[in-house]
Amino acid sequence: MVNLGIIGVANPEFREKFCPALHALKQKTRVSAIYDCVAKRAELAARQCEADVCLSFEELIRRDDIDAILMLSPGWPGLLPILSCMELRKPVLCTRAVWQLCGNSADQLDRLAQQTDSLLVIENEYRYWPSSLRARELQASELGRPLRLLSRQPSNGTCAEAHAKLWADLLDWSRFLLQRSVVRPNGEPQTPGWTVQFVRERAGQTLDSVPFVVEFTETENSQLTIECETGSIDILGPNQLRWQHLNNGVTHEPQNEQLNEQPGILRQIDHFCRRVAGGLIPVYDLTDALWAERTAAQFFREPFPKTT
Repeated sequence: MVNLGIIGVANPEFREKFCPALHALKQKTRVSAIYDCVAKRAELAARQCEADVCLSFEELIRRDDIDAILMLSPGWPGLLPILSCMELRKPVLCTRAVWQLCGNSADQLDRLAQQTDSLLVIENEYRYWPSSLRARELQASELGRPLRLLSRQPSNGTCAEAHAKLWADLLDWSRFLLQRSVVRPNGEPQTPGWTVQFVRERAGQTLDSVPFVVEFTETENSQLTIECETGSIDILGPNQLRWQHLNNGVTHEPQNEQLNEQPGILRQIDHFCRRVAGGLIPVYDLTDALWAERTAAQFFREPFPKTT
């Protein structure tokens, strides 16, 4: 049993997303204490989780009966709870809303993580989608190795900060789907769009490379397509994908799958708690998040183009 402390319950996602996930994991985890900068919110959340209320985030973090922290919404303390957790080597999982506060402090967190060997996990949307895991499975079992990855994105006038976040998310998602972490430029940027190469290497030799192409359209929804040796996969949402098999030149009917599996956040909290308990299971940590953001900054310096 992993005992968790929660910092920040202002975000509606606490009730809509995290509470159901924690309830589903009640055989493995227990919420022991909750802190929020608004005492009444903490009391209501603690009653829902049958947990204690702490009067400060420091009190919560220093409790001996708490194994790890979930920092779910930012408040007046800003990043101080994360810094305290890292200094005390107490594992912490933070939401994307909290991670976005890091900004220029990311390098400081990186140095502190290396000094303390602490675990900082960041909420990740795409890696834990059931459709992402199913796409990996289809590559291994039905459709063969990936040959090309195509992301279709709606063109819009979103702010530069949102652009940077989306670039980082797309690169990390592609890295997960392709199981390749070396990225190289692929000539000049395409217009309207971008192309890079995900490369697999061994002993300094290139084994193969997969182009990752981003195109911009006037459609409202994003779509990711993986073109494989014997077919293709369209990831249409967290639980929905369409795949098509090509056998001896014959194209089979597309297979639409609506996946009924545990939500991504439930799986990520489960993996986090298993890691805290001593397991070697991979988690999306600070190193992964920094790789995505630094790689995005290296290759994608221009905002999304607008369609005309």
